[in-house]
Amino acid sequence: MLEGRVSVAVADAITTGLGAPSSAVPGAVLDDAAARLLARIDGLDADRVAREARAVRDELDLEGIAVREEARREQRSFRIGRRGDGMGFAHWVLDPETFAVVSEVYDRVTSPKRTMPSFENDDADPIDSAERADDERSPEQRASDAFAELLRQGVAADTSELLGDGPIGVRVIVAGRSLDGRIGRGFIEGQTEPVSIATVERHACSAGTVRLTVDDHPANAGQPLNLGRERRLFSRAQRLALAARDGGCRWPGCERPPSWCEAHHIEHWQRDQGRTDVADGLLLCRHHHLLAHNNGWEIERDGPRYLLVPPERQGGGAATREMPTKSRALLDALSVASPERGDALSVASP
Repeated sequence: MLEGRVSVAVADAITTGLGAPSSAVPGAVLDDAAARLLARIDGLDADRVAREARAVRDELDLEGIAVREEARREQRSFRIGRRGDGMGFAHWVLDPETFAVVSEVYDRVTSPKRTMPSFENDDADPIDSAERADDERSPEQRASDAFAELLRQGVAADTSELLGDGPIGVRVIVAGRSLDGRIGRGFIEGQTEPVSIATVERHACSAGTVRLTVDDHPANAGQPLNLGRERRLFSRAQRLALAARDGGCRWPGCERPPSWCEAHHIEHWQRDQGRTDVADGLLLCRHHHLLAHNNGWEIERDGPRYLLVPPERQGGGAATREMPTKSRALLDALSVASPERGDALSVASP
C-alpha cells in the first residue's frame, strides 16, 4: 500500500525503520504510525525518512531501545585491504556510540572553524605556522593524515595540541526524569539514535553530570546561565547549554552537529547591544551564521520558539519559518514538563 503513494525506497525506509510487530507494538499500531509518517515526510529522502521512522518506533517501544542498541553494536566491524594500484583501504562499520567518538575527532579536523590539525606547541616557529595556514590539502586528506598521526602517537599524543579543546569525549543528554526513574532513553550529542539508560549511566559514572533545568513557560523557555553585557563570547557552560538545547544548527533543514556550530546573538552584540544570554543565543553552523549576518536574515524569539525571518519579508510574519530544536533529549524533557516545576536535562560531559 505504501508503494502506491511514495517511492519504493521511501516505502522500504518506513517499513524497515518501524520494524516488525511485537507484543509491545502490534501490527495495527505500526500501520497507524506509518499513516502518520506519510502525512509529514513529503520532500524527505529515504535516509531521513528512515531516521524519522526509527524515532517513531523508539517512541512506541521505549523498553526495546536497549535491545535495538545491542543489535546495532553487534554489527560493528573493521577490515583493511589493498587495492590493485598499491593503495590501501579501510572499511569500518561503527555502532552509534563509537561513531560519536570518531565523528568528534573527524569534526574537529575538518570543521570550517579550523584550517587544519596542529601537531605543534605554542612555541612553534612562526614560519611553520604560516605554512600551516597555506595548507592546500582537502578536508579528506587532512582527516586521513590526522587519524594516521593519532595511531602513530597513540596514548602518548597530547590531544590538546593535536586537536584542540581538550581530550576527546562525547556528551550524553537525557531527560532528568528518565535518569532519575531509570527508564526511557538518552541521546549522544550530535547523534539521532537513542541509547539505553544503562549506557547513559555508564557515561555519567565516568564523566559525571551537569544538570540543566528546562521548562516550557513562554516567559522563560528554560534558559539558564545568563551573562548579560559583561562579556561578548558565550562561556563554555553556556555552549554546553546551547548544545543540549539546540542539538546542532537550528537553521531549518541543516543537520550539522554542535561541534560545527558557532553561538549567534539573535540580537546582535554590536548593532543591537545584545546580551550574551542563552535565551538570546542560537547555534548556527558557520555557513548559516555568515548567511544570517551578511544577507540580512533575522531571528526572532517567541517564548521558547525561534523564528527565521527572510530579508525580503521582515515585518511580515507570514513568511517566517520556525527553527525547531534538533535535540530529541530536550523534546523528551519538555514532553511532560509543567511550567511550574519544569524538568531537567542531565548532561554527562567529559
